[in-house]
Amino acid sequence: MYVYSSEKTIPYDFEYGGDAALFEGESIQFVTAKLEDGSSLPDTKEDAVKRFTESDNVSAFVEHETTGNRGTTDFNFTPNESGLWMVGVVTVDDGNGFSGSNNGNLSIDGNVTFVGIDAFSVHEQKSHITTPAVAHPGKNATIEVDASALSAGNKNVSHAVAVFNEDRLSNFDYTVNATNRSNITIKTPIEQVTGTASTPANANIMGVKPQKRSFTGTKTVLSLFARLNNSTSASDNVSIRTGDKTIYASTVARVTDSKTSIDVPIPDGAPNDKYVVMHVATKEGSTETVSNRKELSVTQDAPSFTIDAGSSSISPTRVKPDETFNVSVDVENTGTATGTFAKPLKANGTAIATDRVTLDAGESDTLTYSTSIDTDGNYTLTVDGVTLGTITVKTPTTGGGGGGGDDDTPNDAYERDRLFYEDKFDAPLKGGESVSAVNITFSNKTTGEVIVQERTNVPGTVGEPDGVAVGYVKITVPKSARDDPSTLKFSVRQSKLDELDLSASDLEVQRFNDDTGDWESIDTRVVNDGDDTVVLEADTPGFSYFAITADEEPTTTTEPPTDGPTTTTEPPTDGPTTTTEPPTDGPTTTGTGVPGFGAVLAVIALLAIALVAVRRD
Repeated sequence: MYVYSSEKTIPYDFEYGGDAALFEGESIQFVTAKLEDGSSLPDTKEDAVKRFTESDNVSAFVEHETTGNRGTTDFNFTPNESGLWMVGVVTVDDGNGFSGSNNGNLSIDGNVTFVGIDAFSVHEQKSHITTPAVAHPGKNATIEVDASALSAGNKNVSHAVAVFNEDRLSNFDYTVNATNRSNITIKTPIEQVTGTASTPANANIMGVKPQKRSFTGTKTVLSLFARLNNSTSASDNVSIRTGDKTIYASTVARVTDSKTSIDVPIPDGAPNDKYVVMHVATKEGSTETVSNRKELSVTQDAPSFTIDAGSSSISPTRVKPDETFNVSVDVENTGTATGTFAKPLKANGTAIATDRVTLDAGESDTLTYSTSIDTDGNYTLTVDGVTLGTITVKTPTTGGGGGGGDDDTPNDAYERDRLFYEDKFDAPLKGGESVSAVNITFSNKTTGEVIVQERTNVPGTVGEPDGVAVGYVKITVPKSARDDPSTLKFSVRQSKLDELDLSASDLEVQRFNDDTGDWESIDTRVVNDGDDTVVLEADTPGFSYFAITADEEPTTTTEPPTDGPTTTTEPPTDGPTTTTEPPTDGPTTTGTGVPGFGAVLAVIALLAIALVAVRRD
């Protein structure tokens, strides 16, 4: 049923549904008539014809046309008042056919044949609709409606509110194939309709007296057609072929005051989209109607989280590399469903720690991140784009001479050097607590800086591997070699294994996969099991953090070493040095060196790169 405004022109296109060639040049009449108040839509074609010929006090218009190519034509009609209107297309068999005026019934001279009938409603003014900002599947949407524009009185107004996905419905194509009157096939992509239909017995919707109905659930198109056809099947001469699409729509009717609110259930499973709210209100005992439409956003219930930066705390705000600090922040679920917040803590945009909390709608809780940063610098800490504060990471400096006092220098062994088109790198880690040496055999010749660093722990973003950790090693290589398969040898101190009550056969090497964020075991072999050192050989697909681990927990433990000063081995220097603060990846020394030596290295590097290029050519 279409609803139009009075005094607005309605364009009508007519196309003959039968053999179009037989209907070319046919003389036809367009007959439009407003039905008397209290009328209802016809149930049959015969009833529709009677409405044109037997109703009293109708406003009627007759227009003569001649069909054109393939039996088509069009005309424009402007209704002059609100109410229920019908339009018919007839051919005049003999006589003059229909005639009529604004003041009386339609009259007919001779015999006519109806070839098409339609109905529509005209309203004088629009009703007013107020919808919620958003509606959710499985819940009611409260629609405020106002039909005060109806004349005379505010009582016994029939309101009907429909919520449906108009775009989805209008984008479907429907096909009717009629080879003859006894063989009709209807094709529709819609399989079923899901929603609610609720109509009281005393409703009057645009002059129609619908049956009392209360239903919530799903109806197939086949069952709906059978209901309309008053049978248990489609029809003897009509077959229906459906697709697999579902239409979500609900309609609720009420008879009450002109101003009211109506709760319309949004069907479960309704997809996120823009829906249309259609309101039609009709005065009791009349076809006088006001109507309106408005868009409504339907979205699935979902959580939404808010970070309270004012509640955050960072403790301490100044740490050494690899020193643990804690960050706390309050999170509130401001959404409409239970959800889990699992956003990482970021330092200068890089994730360094994760925590998660599950919150019901409206609930809040505190997230606490415990992590560390291994590189000097000032870092801005954020969670989900909200800035919480800053932290400073600084390696303490140590003065020369004297002994005593706390030793703040890192206890990780460290080796760095530059390769010039080489495939091997040896890193003696004399100060290594667990690993005394690392040997690398690259699969390709490599040029660039290589850094090997034994670590006593790993950053919070990396996390601990499975099993018992004997020691950690971080290997940094040139970008060109980062993902090259290579062979590694780790010399593990027997004293560390004795401390953990482990043997060589217990050990394996794990590599941290930067892409997946997981530790992965790599192929490991024991190539030497000596009195002081166990040498493990492992094949790696690339470079990152490595962990020497054991599969099972040790059966006995020893007391951890007491706190106290540790010793470190500084990497070799190019000449006499003075101690300065180490760079980010480990301790180094700087000094005056040999004059011009840096320039010499630069020239050698350029020559090496040129040599590589020539060999590749």
